[in-house]
This record gives sequence, C-alpha cells and structure tokens, in this order.
Amino acid sequence: MNKKGYTVVIMILVLFVVFMMSAAAAYIPPDSPDSSAYISSYSVSIINGGNGKLKVDFDITGKSTMTKLGASCIKIYKSNGNHVATLWNYDSGRGGMMGSNTIYHSDVETYNVTPGSYYVVITFYAKNSSGSDAISFQTGNKTIT
Repeated sequence: MNKKGYTVVIMILVLFVVFMMSAAAAYIPPDSPDSSAYISSYSVSIINGGNGKLKVDFDITGKSTMTKLGASCIKIYKSNGNHVATLWNYDSGRGGMMGSNTIYHSDVETYNVTPGSYYVVITFYAKNSSGSDAISFQTGNKTIT
C-alpha cells in the first residue's frame, strides 16, 4: 500500500474513534442519576444583557406532553457562593417559567444585578397524570457588565 492509502486508512480510523467517543458521551443510561421518566432533555445558559442585566435562557423537553413543564425556580449566586435571589415560577411577572400541556418549553428570565461574576442553579420540573420529577442543574460562572 502506498503512502496515500495509509493516510486514507488512518483518517477513517480517526473519524471512527471520534464518532464512537461522541456517541458514548451523549448516552445517558436509564438508571443514571441524571435520567428521568418525565424529562427528556434540558439546557440553560446565562447571557450578559449589559447594564447589570443577567438573563437566564433555558429550555426543557418532556418525554411526552406534560401538564406542567418548565423551571420551578432559578437561584442566582455570586461566583463566591453568596446567594443573590430566587426567582419562582409563580412570582408576579414570572409565569413564563412554566408551560402547560406541552412537550417543549423555553423562556428567558431577566434579573438586575450589580456587575460581577454569577452562576445560577435552576430546577427543571415536569408533571403529567402519572407523576412528576425535578432535576437541578448548576451553570458555570458568567461575567455580567
């Protein structure tokens, strides 16, 4: 086999290994502590809205249509661990945190803070006629200006 043939074989093997690694990383076993009978997937990120506006952008997907689906609360912390605020889905003006009779829900919640570094802990919630589940997730730090 010539040099070009070896290069092609090596590239195919590298691609195979990369695809196998990404597939293994995406798989969550059903008995994993992160698995849920009600929540299929979720994501959350902090956005620097400028002028002291911390924005929490999240989405959640249920395993089927849920009577309630969304975030029950969002806790905001300074990067040193000091608690700043807790946003509840039933707070006035925060009704967008929780959806009804849906398989997917997303929202962006804004909170005014002093400039600095922050993280949030969000509690995702899903409920249907069979039961309910909640999963908490902590973001990394984000600088808000």
